[in-house]
Amino acid sequence: MSLAAPQEATFEQVRAIVLECGSDFVAAIQFKEEYLGEKIPAGQRGLVFSVVYQSRQRTLTEEEIQIVHKKVCDAICVKLGATLR
Repeated sequence: MSLAAPQEATFEQVRAIVLECGSDFVAAIQFKEEYLGEKIPAGQRGLVFSVVYQSRQRTLTEEEIQIVHKKVCDAICVKLGATLR
């Protein structure tokens, strides 16, 4: 995932939201990169991270993953004032 987030937003805040909203389907979340530059609006920074969705009981369907991923993305945007890139 790549998003533009307010400068004060931390990866730990993002991580907490992903774990909270991803319920039992988040197997891993890993910070990849932070970007400050011309493509990011003033007062914001780019954060890039990966999320692995997985169930220990069964194979998830694409639809289940999309539902959880949308829930996670929406929560990050609302709670942190971030935008997806």
